[in-house]
Amino acid sequence: MTLRPLRFPSPSSLNPERPGSCQDDVMPDFDALLTLQRHDTTLAQLHHRRSHLPQHTESDEVRAKVQSVNTGIASTRATHQQLAAKMAEIEHHVHELDAKIESLNGQMFGDSARSSRELQAIEADIESVRRHRSTLEDQELELIETFEPHDIAIKAADRELESLRVRLDELGAEIAAAQSQIDIDAAVQLAQRSSLAASIDASTVDLYEKIRTNNRGIGAARLEHGTCMSCRLKIAAVELDRIRHLPLDALVRCDECGAILVR
Repeated sequence: MTLRPLRFPSPSSLNPERPGSCQDDVMPDFDALLTLQRHDTTLAQLHHRRSHLPQHTESDEVRAKVQSVNTGIASTRATHQQLAAKMAEIEHHVHELDAKIESLNGQMFGDSARSSRELQAIEADIESVRRHRSTLEDQELELIETFEPHDIAIKAADRELESLRVRLDELGAEIAAAQSQIDIDAAVQLAQRSSLAASIDASTVDLYEKIRTNNRGIGAARLEHGTCMSCRLKIAAVELDRIRHLPLDALVRCDECGAILVR
């Protein structure tokens, strides 16, 4: 690949009050670009870590489990409510029949004189009510046998849901703590980066930022053993020889990825 050299700002433009050779004044800025890149890489990693905490994955899994449990138990809850309503209705009828039996017993054994035919009729009514009551009680027992498994299943689901909600609260606290620490680390990195960027020629920083935007966050990379450490492509020998003969204040960019190459 072909590398395009740019002229790096002269020592006098970087700091007109500081004397020194081109090598003494320019080379630290080249190295500073790599340090700036390390800060930016670390900030990107912190940002990625903040949004990809393992607790986020577990939290999503727990929420999915909550939804699954609620969906799975929904029909059971509906049936449970229907059975409960039916049982309440039967119990209400049983209480009404008990009251009716008590009233008929009062008529039979009350102070009022009753003829034999009247007493037989009351006794027949009492027997009929008792049979009806017995039928309702049998129905209630059948409902109870059906009701209990549903009740057990719902209680088990409620216990599981409560456990899942507790875990969600724990995960929320863990996520908040982890993100808080990451934010602290990022603030430190950002402060150091800002201080460093202010010490580098502004036009060079602007170029670095433009390159970084279009190159997966990499604006500067080391040229190591003839390889651009940004795109990891080997540079032809003739190009390497040309680079070696470039002035020390020449800013060289990789022709493949555009990164500033630090020699």
